[in-house]
Amino acid sequence: MPPLMPHDPLADGVALGTKTNQKISGWNHGQIRKLVEAEGIALVLINEAHTSQTCPHCQQRHKPRGCVYRCPTCGFQSHRDVVGQINILSRFKQGDVGKIAVPDRIKQRRPAAYGKRSGRRCLDTGPSQDCSS
Repeated sequence: MPPLMPHDPLADGVALGTKTNQKISGWNHGQIRKLVEAEGIALVLINEAHTSQTCPHCQQRHKPRGCVYRCPTCGFQSHRDVVGQINILSRFKQGDVGKIAVPDRIKQRRPAAYGKRSGRRCLDTGPSQDCSS
């Protein structure tokens, strides 16, 4: 049996093209679930409630404004999507949010490169701003 996938098994980094990506993003959850299960992949559904609102350090809930999550209780700060992803992973592996620490350094990549400002982008939650590695 293939390994368990905590979320989106279709995001394997393969460039499928603009039209195909639009078609896939337009599918509802039921269609994606049927496709994944038909391929023989065990799918585990995780409740996403409050995952981008809960601080992974102190487990206090706070509604973020914009894309950066700042915890008023402990001062933790990171991209809101990273907070949500870490908390979903924590809920999958440990059964509750806030059980897995956020990595010191996070690379954020854009799915497609268009225009002059295309390329890799790095959101560093640590002291260094070097994105070379």
